[in-house]
Amino acid sequence: MEGEDKTGNIARAETFLWVSGAEGAAWQQSDGVVKPVADAESYLPGETAHILLPTPFTAPYQVLMTVERGSILAVQKFVTSTANPIIALPIEPAMRPSLSLKFG
Repeated sequence: MEGEDKTGNIARAETFLWVSGAEGAAWQQSDGVVKPVADAESYLPGETAHILLPTPFTAPYQVLMTVERGSILAVQKFVTSTANPIIALPIEPAMRPSLSLKFG
């Protein structure tokens, strides 16, 4: 969106919206790089993070996820039945104050 105020100054705004579904999508990403998208900026222990995994793959395919905080806290390997899965990750106290998710 673009607009101009009374003095001629240009104002611009844009946003990105991720929509997931069962079909494949042509995500704009570097080859071999999957950038997960969380449904919130932060979480408290006891909450569940929902992570969109935008991939160019057609389901089914295998996913390897590691949850890391200085060391590997958890490893999950699963087969997804959708092209762009949303992964539920329960947040535990050991994950504070930050963690890293890696997918392969």
